[in-house]
Parts: sequence; structure tokens; C-alpha cells
Amino acid sequence: MKTKTVILCAVCAAIICVFSLITINIGTVPITLSLFAIFLVPVILGAKKGVISVAVYLLLGTVGLPVFA
Repeated sequence: MKTKTVILCAVCAAIICVFSLITINIGTVPITLSLFAIFLVPVILGAKKGVISVAVYLLLGTVGLPVFA
């Protein structure tokens, strides 16, 4: 992988992490923007790089970082 690809995937994983913290309270169920970011990243990067970014996000969450809503 090229350095540019790795940096783009890391930045998009960070964008997903930031969007997962933003909540919109509609009624009793809060909605987070993480789903929007997960669908937005593959549109921006393409399918292969988007899957890598989402996999990095999931890996960060399974390691123990508080990135999940």
C-alpha cells in the first residue's frame, strides 16, 4: 500500500470515530451519525479503501478504545 492510501484510510477511520460521538435526540431513541459516516466513507474512497477504513474503526473499538456509541 502507498503512504497516501494508508493516510486516507486512517483519516476516514478518524472521521467515523468523530461522527459516532455526535448524537441527534429524536424522541426516546438517540441517533448517531456513525451510520452516515460508514456509508459516506466508501462513497468517497471507493469500495476497497472504504472497507479498510471501516475495518480499522472496528479494530479500534475491539481493542478497547471508546469509539462506539
